[in-house]
Amino acid sequence: MKLKAIFAVFIFMAAANVFAGVPALEGCEVVSVKTGKDSAKDIARLHGKEIEFQSSYVAEYKCGGDQVVIWASFSKTKDEAEELFKQMDDKMPSSKVFRNLMRMKTDGLDVAYVTGMGMDNYYFLDGKGNYWLAATGKDTVLLLKKLTKTLR
Repeated sequence: MKLKAIFAVFIFMAAANVFAGVPALEGCEVVSVKTGKDSAKDIARLHGKEIEFQSSYVAEYKCGGDQVVIWASFSKTKDEAEELFKQMDDKMPSSKVFRNLMRMKTDGLDVAYVTGMGMDNYYFLDGKGNYWLAATGKDTVLLLKKLTKTLR
């Protein structure tokens, strides 16, 4: 009986830590997370080429009736992160998929906004991290703020 209890606690702890390392967005449930080679492959596919970074994740959330996906990559240095951001940002004006580029400040961060793929998309740089948040719903800025709040 004691062995079953220990095993059950171990399984519970393992399940609770499956999504460790991704931000907890208030009022949202983490649905899936990719890390390592899986997330790097997804991020490279979005960029249309392999890009260099130290680590990454892709996290999907359910926020009530809204859907959120965060793609995040982390570079070795701030300069490398800034270069990746610049490469991505320079492509936006000529993108056939993403439109309506606008700039805003959120929680002290310079955030770019584009529409595309049926979602509102926000991308920004924070230190060594590049973040892209895609969201559905009426108040996607609130969903963005749930992420930026975790970074401050």
